[in-house]
Amino acid sequence: MTISYHDTVTPAIEEALALLRDCAPILEEFAVWHDGYTDDMFRSETDPYGRPWADLTSATWKKKHKGGSINKKLQWDGTMRASVVSQVSKNSFRHGFADQKAVFHDRGTRKMRRRQLLPDAAQGLPKAVEKELGAIALRWIVRTLN
Repeated sequence: MTISYHDTVTPAIEEALALLRDCAPILEEFAVWHDGYTDDMFRSETDPYGRPWADLTSATWKKKHKGGSINKKLQWDGTMRASVVSQVSKNSFRHGFADQKAVFHDRGTRKMRRRQLLPDAAQGLPKAVEKELGAIALRWIVRTLN
């Protein structure tokens, strides 16, 4: 009997594709990583692509200092930072904020400069996010096939 490369690889590929019909385990692991990635954005005061958030106005800084708030952009008392929500289903991942003020910061307003919190379609996924999602998926597939 002869076993060719095709004979051994094709079943493994088919098994991997069958496993990917339910991506929830991969996405759950990714959600944990992504929550930390978002927390790092607040720590470094940068958008998903690593660009610094716009400076606060001097009036906002004065208000923050007077009110005893956290001395960081987009953090008064930590509510928005703590409101990160990730939802995973069989084949989808949603990430956002329960704090409704986040949308105004993410998009900006006429009176407030944008401090982006979420990736957008025009810029695509940040490279770090793509890289980590691919690494998690690959690790998961390899673990599952072994």
